[in-house]
Amino acid sequence: TIPTPPSPPVPVVSSLESMSSAALDPMELRTKLYDRRRSANPDAFRRTHDHVGAQPYRVVLGRVHSRLLATRRRMELLLSGRELSIDRAALRPSDQWFETGDELAEPLLALYWSLWECGSGKIADGRLLDLIRRVYAFGLGLMKVDLRQESERHAAALDAVTTYLGLGSYLEWDEDAKEAFLTKELQGRRPLIPLDMPMTEEVQEVFDTFKVAARLGTDSLGAYVISMARSASDILAVELLQREARMQVAGAMAAAGGNGEMAWG
Repeated sequence: TIPTPPSPPVPVVSSLESMSSAALDPMELRTKLYDRRRSANPDAFRRTHDHVGAQPYRVVLGRVHSRLLATRRRMELLLSGRELSIDRAALRPSDQWFETGDELAEPLLALYWSLWECGSGKIADGRLLDLIRRVYAFGLGLMKVDLRQESERHAAALDAVTTYLGLGSYLEWDEDAKEAFLTKELQGRRPLIPLDMPMTEEVQEVFDTFKVAARLGTDSLGAYVISMARSASDILAVELLQREARMQVAGAMAAAGGNGEMAWG
């Protein structure tokens, strides 16, 4: 059994204090990654670890490199406005893009602690430590994006939905009726917005913005600013639209399925 290494003389980064216990416990982190690699591809795992000349750091960094390339390709697709045609979970582990900075930091921290366990703390505190600091400082997106939209645009989008569904005009309801409707929908599990619902360009823009936000994930997003918000319904409306976007994006990805191959179309 390899003992837990001593604490490094230089802390990785102050944000480590707020990280999960797995990141602070090298043995737990290593066991987690070990089990994950073994279950993902048992044959490849056996060939790597049974070989006398195996280079475990190169194996781990090779996986990180492949996933970073996949992450960049995904971002290029999103920037070009194209849809991803496969669910991440259906891809091979080495082809799965990173969604959060914590995902990228996990294998890097495993390498960091492993180097300390082997008595190579000076190497760990070099370029690897600098990289870990950058990951926790900037994440995957360098900086978070703030979104802004007027409350009237959200209300108009919901009005289009309620009118299409024959529920009446959302814009004509009083505040109590709006809050009751929004609360009921948020407490339910069924989707509200039909996938084939016709939309004007203005309404489509509102929904598309929420869908892009759902694809990017919270790691890339900062604040959502609701301009001219005057009542609770203005906030609940955004929450409902966000939930609908997440459900539609998740449903589209699940419907895409996948055979474990890249599909960047």
